[in-house]
Amino acid sequence: MIVLAVMGIVLWPAPAWAHATLVSTTPTDGGHLDSGPALVAFTLSEAVSVVAGSPQVVDQDGRRYEIARAELSADRTVVTVWLARALPDGSFLATARLLSVDTHVVSVSAAFTVGAADGLITAHRTEATGIGDRIVSYAAKLLTYLGAVSSAGVLVTTACLWPHLRERRRWQLVVRWGGILLVAGLTSRLVVDAVHRSGGFTRISSGALDVTGGFGLSALIALGALLLHLNLPRSRLVGVGAAVATVLAVTYGGHGADPALFPLPLALTALHVYAILAWLGGVVVIAVELHRDVPLATWHRYALAHVALAAGTGAGLGLLRVPAPEALLTTAYGKALMVKVALVAMALATAAVVYRRLARPGGVRLVGAELLLATTVFGATGVLSSVAPASASYDPPVHTTVNFGGGAVLDISIPSTRRGPQQLIVESARESALSVDLSSEAANVARLPVRFDAAQRTGRGVRWSSRDLVVPVRGNWQVTVTFTTPAGPRVASFRYDVR
Repeated sequence: MIVLAVMGIVLWPAPAWAHATLVSTTPTDGGHLDSGPALVAFTLSEAVSVVAGSPQVVDQDGRRYEIARAELSADRTVVTVWLARALPDGSFLATARLLSVDTHVVSVSAAFTVGAADGLITAHRTEATGIGDRIVSYAAKLLTYLGAVSSAGVLVTTACLWPHLRERRRWQLVVRWGGILLVAGLTSRLVVDAVHRSGGFTRISSGALDVTGGFGLSALIALGALLLHLNLPRSRLVGVGAAVATVLAVTYGGHGADPALFPLPLALTALHVYAILAWLGGVVVIAVELHRDVPLATWHRYALAHVALAAGTGAGLGLLRVPAPEALLTTAYGKALMVKVALVAMALATAAVVYRRLARPGGVRLVGAELLLATTVFGATGVLSSVAPASASYDPPVHTTVNFGGGAVLDISIPSTRRGPQQLIVESARESALSVDLSSEAANVARLPVRFDAAQRTGRGVRWSSRDLVVPVRGNWQVTVTFTTPAGPRVASFRYDVR
């Protein structure tokens, strides 16, 4: 039983698996305009909100240009930043901080030139949120998880297996305090969301509290149901309603409703959350009641059924989060996931010892130690859920060798394949005329010439490094290389995916 419970913890959903990502910009990131635009638009993969005061446009000298207003489209996937006046000739960088429906802050940018200007401004990579914000967010998630298990999880399992326990004073105290923890956790998350939306705690206002999105609306419903249950603890209907509302709030708080695959992630996450709450709720009941009037045989069958459900849905969510095995070693999400798996492996070893002693006098009290260990794993889950998922951050480099014959060999590498600024490096044993073009049928780009800095001598020959290369659209791109060999110009090509 204890082993199954800890397995439930490892499969607890790491919610933030699909942060909002930038799809396109107007003007195109890396593009050139003959005349200055009156607006800059960012198109996102899902609904967002604009952090107050964050949109800005700066030029190559650091001069900021006045913003008239920022608008959201009807579906909240397009952010339009209107300028007070059209931009003059120059090199510009437009940036903004946006809030995903899962309450994560996303930074977006677009670099472009106008008129006779040359050379793009590069956006510096910065943390979207500070360490203080992340600590508060982790704490709010931990409160939410613990409260969900102690209230909704206990309610669900008790209703299915041990309805007679509802009259026990100890059981009622656990559910009540679990509800209080859950209310505190959900309220904290809504406040953090409002702080991010306002651009700081000192600028927060009532209008910054958004209850129209998936998480905001589900959290508000859950808070109402929980407060009602705290006042009517003996009502089974209210208890079931509070449990269902909690499952939805945790699901949407974990960003289960990815618009790209809707409704698959929503269904998988909701079932996953339900299964976890049912398992750990049973462990809490057993620990609180100290084995009294708790038929463990019935519990084992119940737990096994939910293990199968959680394992299946957890595997599906894992496949959606991690696009390739290499992402486990090359992304922060993958590394955090492996750390969590290692932590849970230690928990399983401890659980095996507890399970063998469960039937002995005083053995059931060791379940408390299991619950304490579960709390530490919940903390790790909160950290994992706040890291950009591997599907969003996986950035495999490209390296290929082009052999034109006669000793003319080029080593070509692209360290980052994310959409936006990239660098293409070509190395050869000898210097000769070189030209490289990119093209993409899917992006309707017939030719994107690559400009290079002057060739640099190295210990192995010559190196060319691209200058101001920006790949504006995701998808499959073709790289066409023309190199002059002793036998004349030769052409070769290869393809790579821009993420």
